[in-house]
Amino acid sequence: IMFTVGAPLPEVEIKIVDKDNLEKELPNGEVGIVLVKGPMVMKGYYKNEEKTKEVIKDGWFNTGDLGKKTYNGKYLKIVGRIKDTIVLRGGENVEPLPLEDKLKESDYINMVIIVGQDKPRLGALIVPDFEALKEYAEKEKIKYKNIDELIKHPKVISLYQKEQKRLISKEQGFKPYETVMGIALLPYEFTVEAGEMTETLKMKRFEIHKKYKEEIDRICG
Repeated sequence: IMFTVGAPLPEVEIKIVDKDNLEKELPNGEVGIVLVKGPMVMKGYYKNEEKTKEVIKDGWFNTGDLGKKTYNGKYLKIVGRIKDTIVLRGGENVEPLPLEDKLKESDYINMVIIVGQDKPRLGALIVPDFEALKEYAEKEKIKYKNIDELIKHPKVISLYQKEQKRLISKEQGFKPYETVMGIALLPYEFTVEAGEMTETLKMKRFEIHKKYKEEIDRICG
């Protein structure tokens, strides 16, 4: 079926479980963590019992993928990753947190999330520090009616591109594929109320990726 990874092979079992409670199996159509059981599942990590226990329980392998079964239960659709690690289309693994922490050193950046899962390159969704940005606009004599208009101004976009290139570079110790290639400026902060942050103020990456899919496709395509 289109947009699925197909049906499991014979002797292979798949179940979708709640990401906050791995004992709770979810009904068809709901997104959760994909567990797999079958003869092709590894026995464990070589001489690493602790790591094996993290991913295998009672023969069920935690793939780290977020997915759902189709409503008839026959097919599987993968929708993302439970871990923060971004895997680019070329197979490179990128840890977003060091990049995000570095970008937040900028006086002009309040919040940022690095994106690019299954894309050819990385991108950054940036929430500006609006007070600092307004001061910059005043200094540069940029006229604007509202924040939406301000963040689309060519001078503002250029400012953030320069900040990104200054902070994420080979000279700063980053690999070529970790270079952020595209940015999108957002007009408001991520919030708990909007479902983008947890109660402990951690970003809900999966939810943000869903909400800003168009922007991500544009800057990472």
